[in-house]
Amino acid sequence: MGSGVFFRPPPIDKERARRYYGSGLKKTPDPLEIVMSTRPRLVGVELYFDNLPAARRFYQDTLGLELLEDEPGHHAKLEGRSAFICLERKGAESYPSQDKAVVFFEVDDLRSTVEQIGVDQFAGFGPKDQADRIPWAVIHDPEGHSVLLVQAGQTNRG
Repeated sequence: MGSGVFFRPPPIDKERARRYYGSGLKKTPDPLEIVMSTRPRLVGVELYFDNLPAARRFYQDTLGLELLEDEPGHHAKLEGRSAFICLERKGAESYPSQDKAVVFFEVDDLRSTVEQIGVDQFAGFGPKDQADRIPWAVIHDPEGHSVLLVQAGQTNRG
């Protein structure tokens, strides 16, 4: 990875991507051409644990973070003042993350952001809502960490 060569994660199934965004999508642009209208805002971090109850106790009891959600055996979401932290049981989600961490960024227009980056760069998408919009999309950084882009206003659970 240190050779200075731009790493592109393996593309996902193009047909699956087209079901989400239709057939009129542009090919992946050159990374130097990507210009987003606004900068993403960090909204949370997710860490994966074998022992979720012990992790929840540490962050809640030791660090004093307020528990916002608790789904035993799946995740616990805690308030981190400017961003949330989600503690999740390893293997609870269908997408992998190299070092078992996910960074969440809120964007003003998720569809536009996905199109600007290139739909084939994304590893997965959240389920569509009744208005045919997706709430989130996951892409991997050069080291394979999951970066979840969340539609503004959809940051309750990423």
